[in-house]
Amino acid sequence: MDRELLEFMQKRATAKAEAFRPKALSDLLWALATIGERADPGLLEALQRRVTTTAVSYTPHEVSNVLWALATMGEKAEWGMLEAMQRRATLHPQPSTLNPKP
Repeated sequence: MDRELLEFMQKRATAKAEAFRPKALSDLLWALATIGERADPGLLEALQRRVTTTAVSYTPHEVSNVLWALATMGEKAEWGMLEAMQRRATLHPQPSTLNPKP
């Protein structure tokens, strides 16, 4: 990956982070983790702040993408973001798709 391009994209994303919708944000983190890159500290801070303020809008898939990406990149999630994600997960619990057999 072109380092200059990656740095430019991360700086641009940092500047626009407050406008990101949940899908765009989770996709960005997923993409960085998938290509084996770590997020710039400023970008990571901005994205986690945005997740914290918009967590209620995330789908279960977006929640899992964000958490997977942070873990894969070896990044420590901010406590406030984790609390917001937990509130989101318990706000609308998904019914179990398991059908255990007797």
